[in-house]
Amino acid sequence: MPCSVRTARTASKPSSSRREAHCWCAAQVLVVVQSDVSERTAVEERLMALTAAQMSMLEAMFPRHIMEQIAAQGASMERGKRPGALGGGPAAGLDLDKMATQHECVTIMFTDIVGFTAFSKECTPGQVMSFLNELFSKLDDLLDKHSVYKVETAGDCYIICAGLLDEDEDGFKTVSTASPSPAAKAKAARRALNFTMDMM
Repeated sequence: MPCSVRTARTASKPSSSRREAHCWCAAQVLVVVQSDVSERTAVEERLMALTAAQMSMLEAMFPRHIMEQIAAQGASMERGKRPGALGGGPAAGLDLDKMATQHECVTIMFTDIVGFTAFSKECTPGQVMSFLNELFSKLDDLLDKHSVYKVETAGDCYIICAGLLDEDEDGFKTVSTASPSPAAKAKAARRALNFTMDMM
């Protein structure tokens, strides 16, 4: 009777092999053990997709230099010494001087709608969102005209700044790193004021 090779259902390379004597004859046979790793692979793929989604969300929330600092901190940490474990919050070990930047004489304007809370109680959520969208879209159209930068919208608050951005030699917007001259400071404040007057 010829000897045969026994295998299990597989989806991977053999994880182990050994030579044994056949159970009913003295001939040597090769036993190959394989295991199905498709479930583990599917879990790893889901984890990779989740990690990519989380990184995308963080990149939308934080500037690139902060993301690079956090990534460098995470890569350099020793196993078992994670932030938040026995003596350290989430920012433990981060060099805050590298994360924070300071800009001289930047003009910031906060615009708030008077009576917005009372207005929003009398209207449906859809009407409130439609009103804010129309208003903020008109304000967005004025940004390039006055060379100001929209920092954020928070509820009914519209925040802009002037004097923060410059143009590089290729015409792209960059964060200003040079100390502004008195004339540049006055010009930035004037641009923010002109934006305010134009939006009324």
